[in-house]
Amino acid sequence: MIKPNQLAPIARALEAVTVAPDTSGSTGVMFTKLVGSVVELFYKDNLGREIQFSSDGQVAGGGGGGGGGYSSGLNLGTAGSGKAEVYASTNLDKLFFKRLRSGLGIDIVQDDDYITFAANGGGSTAPIGKMLYNNTGTSIPAGSVLAFANDGSVELADANVASLSDIAGVCPNTIGLDAYGMVVRVGNVPGVLAGFSAPPGARVYLSEIPGQLSLTAPMPQPGTAIIIVGTAEPASNTQTPCDDLFVCPDIVTGG
Repeated sequence: MIKPNQLAPIARALEAVTVAPDTSGSTGVMFTKLVGSVVELFYKDNLGREIQFSSDGQVAGGGGGGGGGYSSGLNLGTAGSGKAEVYASTNLDKLFFKRLRSGLGIDIVQDDDYITFAANGGGSTAPIGKMLYNNTGTSIPAGSVLAFANDGSVELADANVASLSDIAGVCPNTIGLDAYGMVVRVGNVPGVLAGFSAPPGARVYLSEIPGQLSLTAPMPQPGTAIIIVGTAEPASNTQTPCDDLFVCPDIVTGG
């Protein structure tokens, strides 16, 4: 209803363009553009990113089957080990800007339409671990069994020393001198048993040699603990070899 002395609103037509207008600084613009033979509504911000609001007579991304789509100009990451490209969705009801980063034992694989998370060669169980400090005076080799020192750092576990027989876990990678490294407290450590020829489910012990693994339990001796570090398992989607170690420490006997 038009009130006295009030002008009727006039619809403003947006002439369709074939190329999106330039934007810069603090400028953004609404415009229409020909998509095939249909005039569609768009918004472009000052960084050059476009959002399509209509698609073939429907709200883009709505229940009528509108497309929405993705803008490759909004790549927020780099494909490769442990990373994935993620694009901002141009659907009207969704606008996401996210980075993805893989964790221990997880790969991120992407193609044009999907981002897939998968366990990398080492079982599907996500391990529980912590970044712990190496204060031993030398690097700690990958696959070492570790125990806590009095200062909260880690060193090679030793069944002959009571204070070093309380297992902290196994390091899947080398921990450099005076550096933090991942120590798996419980869960899968891929490939750490390569060359052991372990049968499925075999118990894996702390060796008589500090920090090392063994398929044979040490001979019981006074003052010595027999420690099960975990069990041997095959990797996901395989039957053999059993090169993975599922860390689940247990003390069979203690001296």
